[in-house]
Amino acid sequence: MKKLFSLFFIVIISMFVLGQPVQASMRLTVTSRENRFVEGVRNTKIVGQIEYEGVASNQVINYLGANVSQYENLNVVVGDTYKPHDSWGRGTIFAHIDDVHKRYPNYQVIGGVNGDFYNTSITNLNGQPSGGYIRNFEVIAPGVISTRPLAGFKDDGSVIFGVPCYSGYQLLVYDEDGALKKEVAIERINNLPTASDKITVYFDNFDTPISSAHNKVIIDAKETKMDGVRYFGSGELNTMTELDVTVTDHTFVIVGTDFNEDGLITDVDYVVVQRKIGCGFENVRFAVGVYDEIVTNGIPVTYLQQGLDPSFKHPRTAIGQKADGTVFFVVVDGRNKPLGMDGVTLYELAQIMVYFEAVKAYNIDGGGSSTMALLNEENGYDILNTPSDGSVRAVTNSVLIVKGEHIPRPNPVGFPDPRIKLDRPMNLYVDAQGDLRFDPIMHSLSYMVSVNGTLMASEDESFTLSLQPGEYVIKVRALADQINYKHSDYSEEFVLIVHPNEIQRFMELLKSFLQEEIKD
Repeated sequence: MKKLFSLFFIVIISMFVLGQPVQASMRLTVTSRENRFVEGVRNTKIVGQIEYEGVASNQVINYLGANVSQYENLNVVVGDTYKPHDSWGRGTIFAHIDDVHKRYPNYQVIGGVNGDFYNTSITNLNGQPSGGYIRNFEVIAPGVISTRPLAGFKDDGSVIFGVPCYSGYQLLVYDEDGALKKEVAIERINNLPTASDKITVYFDNFDTPISSAHNKVIIDAKETKMDGVRYFGSGELNTMTELDVTVTDHTFVIVGTDFNEDGLITDVDYVVVQRKIGCGFENVRFAVGVYDEIVTNGIPVTYLQQGLDPSFKHPRTAIGQKADGTVFFVVVDGRNKPLGMDGVTLYELAQIMVYFEAVKAYNIDGGGSSTMALLNEENGYDILNTPSDGSVRAVTNSVLIVKGEHIPRPNPVGFPDPRIKLDRPMNLYVDAQGDLRFDPIMHSLSYMVSVNGTLMASEDESFTLSLQPGEYVIKVRALADQINYKHSDYSEEFVLIVHPNEIQRFMELLKSFLQEEIKD
């Protein structure tokens, strides 16, 4: 019995010392393992040695993951530092994190890794991602290489891996609340329509005047991306004309016979011109380009044709998903043998992803781009791995785990919009207790109060103000169910000046004195 117990004890000890072998072809010997958790996101750092097909190598491996399908307040997003117009641009993962915080106040980045590979030219295409890129439902880039797979992230926490398909261009018109009014097929780019029921779009790389009798709807572009073959644009209405026009910088022009005579695009709407995406990626909020599939149904892939030198050891980055919905990233350091960072082949990377229980995994851009960051106690970010360049490389985009729920996407409303718009609130004033008050609006569910641009919710027609001395511009909007009724316009602006306490006391004394004088 003692011999049996000793054998059992030796087996248990060896599992902790040697690690769990993924398959007979790989063994991981763990020298040290560190675990930490930040806001529900787990980081594991393993220092040790792997043996694969008889070859041993020293490795430093970092894991970062969270169960985004189970927890609504954990999600995966993408970040970039693309310029609004004319070019793309690159940034470090720190810059991409900052970009996410600026774009989406509802997210707090916890950690993440570098994203897709990119155009390395010195032209305005520097930083253009090789694969597709979707940011908050907008197909910013369809990918220079159309056969490249994507990792796409939906609002329910599910991840879509695979090669998307594209079918021409589409014009999407959203109302001021972000609800889709209408989708219109775009026949072609930088050419006139071939029929009266078709529209085309001209971008500002078209230098000659648009000469025709068509309606021309000029859009002030918030963002444009183009390389002469692929196009993206978003923005708001500038004007509409039948006259000949030349596309000015940072605009694009929608052209069509009688287009917009029905008032489809108004001055409060937001329009997007993009490639129409399909094959499972229609409702993806964020997506980033990846390389090879290295784990299928929990089995490591053993033959690869693409990716960065599959059989050579390099720093590597990968994304995977477990059976329970956990999304995780792995970065393996390399090109630094003196520090025990030999790097891995793609086949070894696949084995490592299975070690971490991946049922599906893809290789991401690696080498000097491989980077993993995590939030620290000072609300800054630590780089967990050792980038082989000696510093963090500027890349095209990053994939990041964030804390914070997605802002729900409104249901499409159609055009013409059948809903009744609520009346806007009237008679704003501040009462003696310092509360903002206004007339109630029939059929409203609640109200949105804007104070110098900061939005706050109110359940009824009063709102307690807590303001420092200063000048404030206040306006209020009635919120509807968005099914039978739609939100109102904002009220007229109400300007409130809050004086320091000393001035307020003086004004109260003066008011009291004047009232006494009137009585006398």
